[in-house]
Amino acid sequence: MSRALKILHLSDLHIPKEFINDRDFKTVKVNLLKDIEQQKKKYGKMDVAVFTGDFVDKGNVELFKEDMYTFISEVLDTAGIPKENVVFVPGNHDAKRPEGMVYEEIQKVRENCEVTNNKDDVGYMCKRFQPFVDFCMQFSESTIECDKSYGITDISLDDNEVYRFIRINSALATYDKNDYNNLFVTKVQLDDILRQMDDRIKPRITFLVMHHPMDWFTYEERVLLEEYIADETKFNVDIILNGHIHNGQVSLKSDLDTNIITLVSGVGYSRIKRKTSIYPDSYRYAVYCVEPDENKLIGALRISNQKKGFGPDTTLYKKINNDGVLTIPLKVDYGLSTRQLSIPMSTKVIVSDELLKTLDSVIVQLWKFEQQIKKDIDNIARKKGKKEQKVTQEDKINVFLFNLCCAFRTVFFPDVSSRDVRVHVRHYIPSIDTHRVVMSLYGDKTKSGPVTDMKWGDKNNLIYYSYIEKRTLLASINPDKTFHTTDSRWDEFLSLAVTYDGYKKNEIPAMSFGISFDWDNMEADEILQIMNILYCLSYVGLEHVMENVIEYASNKLKFKDYFNKIGGEYEFSQGGKKVNND
Repeated sequence: MSRALKILHLSDLHIPKEFINDRDFKTVKVNLLKDIEQQKKKYGKMDVAVFTGDFVDKGNVELFKEDMYTFISEVLDTAGIPKENVVFVPGNHDAKRPEGMVYEEIQKVRENCEVTNNKDDVGYMCKRFQPFVDFCMQFSESTIECDKSYGITDISLDDNEVYRFIRINSALATYDKNDYNNLFVTKVQLDDILRQMDDRIKPRITFLVMHHPMDWFTYEERVLLEEYIADETKFNVDIILNGHIHNGQVSLKSDLDTNIITLVSGVGYSRIKRKTSIYPDSYRYAVYCVEPDENKLIGALRISNQKKGFGPDTTLYKKINNDGVLTIPLKVDYGLSTRQLSIPMSTKVIVSDELLKTLDSVIVQLWKFEQQIKKDIDNIARKKGKKEQKVTQEDKINVFLFNLCCAFRTVFFPDVSSRDVRVHVRHYIPSIDTHRVVMSLYGDKTKSGPVTDMKWGDKNNLIYYSYIEKRTLLASINPDKTFHTTDSRWDEFLSLAVTYDGYKKNEIPAMSFGISFDWDNMEADEILQIMNILYCLSYVGLEHVMENVIEYASNKLKFKDYFNKIGGEYEFSQGGKKVNND
């Protein structure tokens, strides 16, 4: 059971030079720290701090040094949050204000970038935020990646649950005139963030953090961003954290497919200022307790009074508790369910009742297959053998690969004759630029069948396209991506590319897994049954299960270390080492 995730949200501090040594600002800071301490006593030590931009005012980027470092450190120390658990995104005030020709240049680049999505133009606009990036890297290297003002921050709690924060620079195109409805994030930025995501990590909750609310983007950019936010294969966002508008906002956008909470309640000061003073009437911040198991988010909204002390913020909504605390559901359950089968393919698959029944069965079998293999890996890892017959790492890996192929065949195709099916594993050998078989089950369990080498440079086989498309491919529904040799006896085959952490040739998959069938000795109904299983394996994401299994084997058997060491030197024998199934 997951514990609550506690987030401290601040935004739009707008700290100009004169505030640092000003008596009033020092009073606000002291009272802010006191109130954070009170909230910590009430809700417990906080886990994550999120700052959604406009740290400084009007481009005073020189404050991104000792003053800002000291201030944020004090906030984190008071809340009990480690520095590696802080999330920063820039606002429109966090870049040096352009003047003269520089201003015109940015305007020109902005217009060009909006049309072309040119990487160099995006890079040019990112350079404006270099003082912010330098500060983030100095403060906590884990909060910024690749020297950019955007990226991914995955935070793991003590219960091993991972929470993902997608950091977007929404201020890329800002030049502080006519920004509303004119900003854009660019597809370049979104795709770059997508590449940084570790697909092996399944976050419990995904946050999107940026400075501007959605309505500040152009219509086209808003549609693009909303697509990435809602798509389960892309960002799959649950909660959005914003700043910028200074008046606070809490909303839940819910339809039959998506539930997204938007929180703009961590804003800095109120828009309303006293005519007799340059200082704002009030500052705001918020504490959120996210409880996935209870399907709720608790928000404590705080605001300063005229004496600069902090208390409940009841000014945003008529319907809010007197203590400034709100509770909203993370997901709205409409009591609806549907089942859709959507396999990318170039030929038609009939979605029959039989196919849908098979889908349910395959999902269960896939779980059993993963559990069985992991149990086998544990047993193999413990095996030491007799003193005179020491079990080597190579022995263990060969046994694992054999069990992997054998279990796949027996779990999913127990009734298919062994002479009509072949299961195999290949590994990439850099020295010959080829995927070559290391284990093959065909006919008698201890014999190998002929398996053609797959030259990576040819790019005419399912391994290549499976890796490029990040999914399991099937010859019959992807015929333009298949490769047949003239002497091949196989009529249908499934392939998937597998990488593992630590593999050095990151442009080429380390491994591939495949299964092939010969229809000559089979009846039509048997072939249809097999095809339904293969369709479903392609649909449900067999590649993810196999990557989990390989990573598990890597940790237990030092799999990746072994293959990284011998790749390109070791000549694998076709069929691998013969291993008994005892």
